[in-house]
Amino acid sequence: DPSCQAASQCRTSEKITAPLTALIMMQSQEYPPEAKSEQIRAKNTARNIRRQQEAMAAEQLKERMPDRKRRAMTVSAEKGASSWLSTLPIADHGFTLHKGALRDALCLRYGWNPHLLPSHCVCGQRLTIEHALSCSRGGFPSIRHNEIRDLTANLMSEVCYGVGIEPCLQAVT
Repeated sequence: DPSCQAASQCRTSEKITAPLTALIMMQSQEYPPEAKSEQIRAKNTARNIRRQQEAMAAEQLKERMPDRKRRAMTVSAEKGASSWLSTLPIADHGFTLHKGALRDALCLRYGWNPHLLPSHCVCGQRLTIEHALSCSRGGFPSIRHNEIRDLTANLMSEVCYGVGIEPCLQAVT
């Protein structure tokens, strides 16, 4: 609610502009370096106070969240967690996402359930996100393994000769 912050922001604005206000009142034609440094100091102080208040509000919000949502928020706030969102979509390196993959990735990031998820895994158990990422029969671990394998082979082939990957085995029937 912006109205809750209006009084605080007004006081902060008065503190930051106090050196300029004083110069205007004195009808000074110059902007001395001391006034500028005082204004910069006031801006930095205000920014630090605002960041502390936001961090405290986020912590209070996290305490009220269910464990799963808290974990999703903590993981998404870690350094580098958003780098995949600003990566250039270079197809040669596999950095492209189609609409469904982007939607599913956002669901996983924020702890939401992806749409059109089957109710049961191929192993017979109820399909949850945690199960899908760990079931050896469901395919997700092997898909992740294969993506890492292919990326490593691709990068190694740029600097080495004769790089190959293991062939896929036929399923035992």
